[in-house]
Amino acid sequence: MDRVDLRTIHEGADAIIPRQVVQAIEEGAVCVKVICVDTDVFVLLLHVYLNMNLICSVFMENTSADRTIVDIGATTQKNKAIIPS
Repeated sequence: MDRVDLRTIHEGADAIIPRQVVQAIEEGAVCVKVICVDTDVFVLLLHVYLNMNLICSVFMENTSADRTIVDIGATTQKNKAIIPS
């Protein structure tokens, strides 16, 4: 499947990934998993989750062998006092 709307360049990926997550949720996704190790993406996902008052499941999974998974919703609730608005 060729998704022209998902084509990106690396320089903008940290901003594009959270935007694609929002688009997926707006189109009806109830669970989204982002596979990425970029801390900018992590912070932006927290910001988006908090400011859009999301209630769906959003997870960020590490690309390393241990494949650590972070629950963005739970992390947002735990740290909402320090998440940039």
